[in-house]
Amino acid sequence: MSKDTTFGLGMQQLADLLAMVAAGPERENGAPDEQTVGEALQKLLGEKLALTADVERGLASVVGRDRAKLLLAAGRSIGDLLLDPETDPALLHLLKEQRKAAISGGGSEEQRLAEKVAYFTAIASALVHHGRKITSYSYARLADDLTTLARKECLPRDVQSLLGNAAAVCVRRKPESGQGSASRHGSEGRAG
Repeated sequence: MSKDTTFGLGMQQLADLLAMVAAGPERENGAPDEQTVGEALQKLLGEKLALTADVERGLASVVGRDRAKLLLAAGRSIGDLLLDPETDPALLHLLKEQRKAAISGGGSEEQRLAEKVAYFTAIASALVHHGRKITSYSYARLADDLTTLARKECLPRDVQSLLGNAAAVCVRRKPESGQGSASRHGSEGRAG
């Protein structure tokens, strides 16, 4: 390479420059900006539950054949459904599974992180409002993950509060250390 085409930069300097450009201006250390994640979450929580064929089948199993209840649920925002103590646990499970699919379905890193928060919010809502665990994660793993998320300043206060309350439920329910749950802790963390 001649210095005319590289503006006098060495190979390592060019590699560093390309890495900075690839990372984009909104990222530091490869992590998305928390404010951007918070904005993506606000947008997600404000979206209405779309009445797709899959959602309609899932909702029909939740609310039975009562079309009015089905349409009522479909007309509400995802945030309302996740935070409402009256939302049926089976519907929360459906919302959790939708978020799980969206996390692996692509989109920007910010969108995937927002979906992850909504995923854990569905789990938290079932724990706090219905006393039900709708995941195979261990209580110890959930306590850790929910506590970490609840501390994120970019999240809406009601989401932070719900996540924190669910973490407290998990702490009360997790088995004492040394009772054999530690070996399962790692394997359950991936199943969701």
